[in-house]
Amino acid sequence: MKFDLALLPPHHLRLITHDPTTTKAISSAFEDSTAHGLYSLTNLPDTSQLTPSVKFWHEFASSYLQMRKHLPQTPTPLKPDATFSREEHVSRLNNLEELPGSEHYTIDLLYRFWKQLDRWVCDQINQNGLKIDAPAQSQPFHPYRLHFHLNQNNDNYARPFNMFVSYHDRAGEHRPFKDLYNEFDPRKEGELLLKLLQPLNRVSEASHLIAELIETEEIFKVSHWSCKTAYIFLREVGLYQRCGIHVDIPKWWQQRLTPEVKISLEQSKRGQLSAESLLDFKVDLMLGDQSLTQAEWSAILTSKENLIKIQGQWIEIQREQLMSIQAYWEKFNAKGNRNHNMTLLEGLKLLGGQGQTHFEDLDTTNKSWAYAEAGPELKKLLRNIAKPEHIDTMASPEALNATLRPYQRIGISWLHYLTQLGLGACLADDMGLGKTIQIIGLLLHYKQSIDRPSLLVLPTSLLQNWQYELDRFAPSLTYLFAHPSIDQTASQKDLSILATQHDLVITSYGMLSRYAWINDMPWHLVILDEAQAIKNPTAKQTVKVKQLNSKANIILTGTPIENQLTDLWSLFDFILPGLLGSARKFKQWTKQLKNHTDNQYNPLKHLVQPYILRRSKSDKAVISDLPEKLDTKAYCNLNNEQIALYSQTVETLTQTLGRTKGMQRRGEILGYITRFKQICNHPALLLDDDGYSQDRSGKFERLRMICETINEKNEKVLIYTQYRTMTQPLHDYLTTIFGREGLILNGSTPAIERQQRVNAFQQADGPPFFVLSLKAGGIGLNLTAASHVIHFDRWWNPAVENQATDRAFRIGQDKRVMVYKFICSGTIEDKIDALIESKVALSAQLLEEGNQQPLLTELDDDALIDLVTLDISKIFHPS
Repeated sequence: MKFDLALLPPHHLRLITHDPTTTKAISSAFEDSTAHGLYSLTNLPDTSQLTPSVKFWHEFASSYLQMRKHLPQTPTPLKPDATFSREEHVSRLNNLEELPGSEHYTIDLLYRFWKQLDRWVCDQINQNGLKIDAPAQSQPFHPYRLHFHLNQNNDNYARPFNMFVSYHDRAGEHRPFKDLYNEFDPRKEGELLLKLLQPLNRVSEASHLIAELIETEEIFKVSHWSCKTAYIFLREVGLYQRCGIHVDIPKWWQQRLTPEVKISLEQSKRGQLSAESLLDFKVDLMLGDQSLTQAEWSAILTSKENLIKIQGQWIEIQREQLMSIQAYWEKFNAKGNRNHNMTLLEGLKLLGGQGQTHFEDLDTTNKSWAYAEAGPELKKLLRNIAKPEHIDTMASPEALNATLRPYQRIGISWLHYLTQLGLGACLADDMGLGKTIQIIGLLLHYKQSIDRPSLLVLPTSLLQNWQYELDRFAPSLTYLFAHPSIDQTASQKDLSILATQHDLVITSYGMLSRYAWINDMPWHLVILDEAQAIKNPTAKQTVKVKQLNSKANIILTGTPIENQLTDLWSLFDFILPGLLGSARKFKQWTKQLKNHTDNQYNPLKHLVQPYILRRSKSDKAVISDLPEKLDTKAYCNLNNEQIALYSQTVETLTQTLGRTKGMQRRGEILGYITRFKQICNHPALLLDDDGYSQDRSGKFERLRMICETINEKNEKVLIYTQYRTMTQPLHDYLTTIFGREGLILNGSTPAIERQQRVNAFQQADGPPFFVLSLKAGGIGLNLTAASHVIHFDRWWNPAVENQATDRAFRIGQDKRVMVYKFICSGTIEDKIDALIESKVALSAQLLEEGNQQPLLTELDDDALIDLVTLDISKIFHPS
């Protein structure tokens, strides 16, 4: 089965699906309730290929259903009464495999889910006539097996429990233990009698309680026990069972409740919910689903027994836990009363499990006995944010000159839902899925109802692209460019006045510090394109962006996490300031998460994921008419000149490391890494000569092999390099292969010519190849005429490479896209490939999960030299 079940704190099961089309019924069931979802697992047609997490919960739910099958189907209405065997489930936990969220699995949590499942099934039987399959054939009884029985005696206050021992006779009937010697003749059946008594013998050696019963011959009678003695017996049940004795005990012990603290949050009745509004919340002491009165709580605290009856139910007293709850409760009540307000953002943090709110007393982190719960209206809001498909999908704006795909309409509706509340959002769709048109659609929806402009901030290289998209899809949307490349004569005063007369103002990150009026304007929305530009919290442009004043903020990025978790914090500090706490607290929190042994970033994922909408082109449920993309690593050999230069550079670096420290050392390392990559590309790039011939570079030879085939098929190709000075030599070399000139786009290409060159390449009879520098041509371009993408040299960040690839692999592409990543065998490129792969895992894991990579400059000398040293065994034999 292509799905997993992750357990998120405090007690949420979340479906993680890899192929939604195969799990639609199960997904729908889990959206309804955890109990419904667990029940749906018992109906899986094929359980042979279950993932470990699904297997665990399938067995859990199946064991419940097997128990329910054997229970009487009366009275009517049926009441929840399925026995929960703590011993059985403790054993299940002890054999637990590593599962998503397994660090949160506890016996109390399994009991909670068992109780929810039992209640749901009984409701379905009572209300909807749910039929449970006929009971399976009962297991045969075991003749002569001993049984311990503990029953309640409600007529005796001082000794409210009875205990007696029985055995199965030859006919399979229970008989009192005292009849044993009447049924068996020790002279003729002594061996059988000894076999029957062996379990009791083993128990007496391990249990003082049972040994005393035997010694006093109370074992042959019905014993009347106090709470203290009954508690000793109940704590030893597992021991008795392991010795081979069957034990019958009250169901409440198997399902025993413990006091908990519940923090209830709900939308205030004083107005419409928004980011600025306050939530009503209260803190209650709970026993199961019922609140405890002060008198009941006092009775629990003052009880000297380990068992006490409250609200007609026996509960176990756990002193250490009670003291923690009492301290928590007293700290809260010191505020004066039980009803308070908190902001929506603080409530979201509490429900998300972070627990770092202004109300530090309400911290539920690592407290198994404290949990937060949303009321009906707030729960509905949270469900809509986390599951955009539940939001009423808005119609496409009439003024939009495009037909939106279903997922794009959902995206616009989700953005509108959040921004109406004053909450920020991260639209993180794969490149090519239309983030731009979703923003345009959102702005058109707001055009009639909002009387102040929105601000769009983006890299300078995308100014023309947005102008083209706005003119094409939304000619009725008025916009103003606050950038000297568009209007060099406009003054700040002119622009500030004009801005109020437009729907949208567009500027670049670099211009924020030049236009003071932008900071003074009250914007409706502030939208950041390529928002990874603010990943560094201390950068000047990041600080400027976060000073902007708006109702709500939106970021567009295909790479919410590029290298470090601080990237994510900085982005969320803009769209939802405070959700992740301060930078210092966030660092402390994630450090604690990192120490967890498995799925350590699930709490962080649970907190941020509702505000990140990320759809993938590879997901057929999102888009089914996009062809596949095939990634290939193209290994290249170094020639003799490259080997000599590379080896010489390694020696020079070794000498340099011995005499540099600190920032100077870091700078030297970065410089040498650049030299190694230049040598791998072509010696002329390092030596700065004009001899860019094929015989001096293994990559040029490999490039010819691939491009000759592309030319024969009359197909087109994009070639990316991170070095602007490499673009012209590549163009000249490729011209000899294709027999005609191609195109170049790099940082020196005039902005007005960018779109012209893109349009020329997109023509069927246009140039066959396009050489682009990664920074200038890796974003904001539609180059679907190409069915091949070559990364001539590798970038440190896989997300940047993927963005560049997505110039071709995007909506409008009707051919399979072949991607070639050039790697010189045995070099730093070969070894750095492992690092790049781990960075891919990083992004996938957190938003899939998250981690951090050490910087290359922080490696010690030996590790760094090992990284760059040539592996001669691989140079002439590329894998």
